[in-house]
Amino acid sequence: MKLHLRRLLLIYILLGLLSVPALILFLEAYGILFEALGICKADDLPVLYASLATTFTIFAFLGTYFGTKKFKKGKLGFKVRLRVIVALSLLVGFIAPAILFGIAFLIGRLVPHIYSIIVMRSLRVVGSYPVREQHYVLQQKLIILPPGDIYTSQLFTVKSTIMDIKIKSRAYNYWYGNKNFSTYSLEVKIARTLNAYSAPLSRDECFPFERLVLIKKGSCGYSLELRGSGNQPFEIRVLDGLKREVVRFTSVKVEENYEIAKSIRSSELLSGISYQFYIVVKNLGVAENAINIDAYLKEFYEIIIVEFLDPLIAWIPITACIIVPIVGILIKLHLSTRGIPELDDIDLRIIRALRKGDKKTLEEIAQEAGVSHETASKRLKKFIEYGYVKFDGKYYTYVADKLKSRNLQKQS
Repeated sequence: MKLHLRRLLLIYILLGLLSVPALILFLEAYGILFEALGICKADDLPVLYASLATTFTIFAFLGTYFGTKKFKKGKLGFKVRLRVIVALSLLVGFIAPAILFGIAFLIGRLVPHIYSIIVMRSLRVVGSYPVREQHYVLQQKLIILPPGDIYTSQLFTVKSTIMDIKIKSRAYNYWYGNKNFSTYSLEVKIARTLNAYSAPLSRDECFPFERLVLIKKGSCGYSLELRGSGNQPFEIRVLDGLKREVVRFTSVKVEENYEIAKSIRSSELLSGISYQFYIVVKNLGVAENAINIDAYLKEFYEIIIVEFLDPLIAWIPITACIIVPIVGILIKLHLSTRGIPELDDIDLRIIRALRKGDKKTLEEIAQEAGVSHETASKRLKKFIEYGYVKFDGKYYTYVADKLKSRNLQKQS
């Protein structure tokens, strides 16, 4: 016994020594393969290596255990058995992780695909609506200027909703555009289907529905609206963020006043996701000028409101379609293999009598089993309840299937 334990300990020590170089090559090969397939990034490789090493070690020792148990009493010599056990351990250690990670990889690709199909099938467009946003920078601003004097505003910076969505959509397309395992990637897919920007304007999670508000491509625009009126002629200049002149307007006389009503759309005003500009007003009259100015940035676009069923709810009918038949089969198997309690000699004689022919009356069964009519009737009722015998009002028939017959033989 001691000799056997020493040999087993020696096997484990040798296995550990042989596993070190093999494990290094194994992890390196799998790391390169998984990185090439895009399963994981270089930053995730340490976690992957730890998982593979753990799996390899567990299955290698399992291979050693079963190999030692299998070849313990064989006719092979100790050296041959050692080589076989080590080879089996390494083989199991290499193959088992490959199978497990392969299955995980397939599931990881298949489940998101089904998830995506469910979401896209449950998609519902509520409607599309035009939107006008006005960002005021000067509202009923009264400016009093002497002749020839100039008013220069502060630098106005207005964040653009449209440009913010466009830039976010580029990031969405870069990070999630070619993937299918996240909520964001589904939003990208939905947006592409509806010809909208990928980044949602808003997201409303209200169980069991999720609502997205997307901006439709090609429906976007902006303009800087200038409205001014004064009692003397005046001009308005718009400068960009670097104080370079973009446009200049001169007032026009309307009845007794001088007015300006212009719309400006220039990309020079745009800086990143914001519009930056100065407004310069000059009095061109010969007297003091009271100028009233309104200035605001107007953005217009069309939104698409989308609702889709929460995938967790959508999974319920699919899960039910899978689980219900399985439960039904398990119940049937349970009922089919359910044993008859207290199976005695009289029960066996009645069953043998029924097996000898197709249909028999109560008198024939009682006579062949050697029991009274009352006893045979009570036992037959029990067999009918458990599904072994069928009664059509006159004749009794043995109708047990193979599983029930096998179970009955075990009971006897």
